[in-house]
Amino acid sequence: MSSTIVSSSAGRRYHELVSERFVAEDGEEIRTPSAEHEGEMSLPEKRILCIVTKPSEPLAYPVRKTPMPDGTYEVEYVIPQEDKQRVLDELNRFERKLKAGDEAYCIHEEKTFRLDQCRVIRWNGRNFLVSPWYDKSGGTILDWQDPEDAEGAKKCGQTFLVATGEALVTTTVE
Repeated sequence: MSSTIVSSSAGRRYHELVSERFVAEDGEEIRTPSAEHEGEMSLPEKRILCIVTKPSEPLAYPVRKTPMPDGTYEVEYVIPQEDKQRVLDELNRFERKLKAGDEAYCIHEEKTFRLDQCRVIRWNGRNFLVSPWYDKSGGTILDWQDPEDAEGAKKCGQTFLVATGEALVTTTVE
């Protein structure tokens, strides 16, 4: 599987995605999207995550259809609490070690949460860590920071750099 990340400076260029079929907990068949769509929640973040996250097999957890504000849905895993640390370890692609009991600050919601409250979605053949409020405001792991740094970020625009083995990601808070 491969994916081409397409720049969207005009806001209208989209690419095809790896579409997958799942059976939800309630028996309903659901599919991951086969193409990006206009107004899609967190599309820039998803594109960045595709750069730093290689395609992978789906996780061995049940899934559900999570409605999004634009009328579409995401395929979300239902992960038991006792497996959260293992999933954080497996899906975290960044240098900072994530511990289930630690807190993070979501810049979209301007709220702090415990990392064991994060959620996981499946998109374009990849598994992404997302904020507890993803279906409301779209925060992903790219939008999380240490709560101690949050106050300064709210007061003035800052750019945070996260170095990975494959890319340098910048996030600006305004």
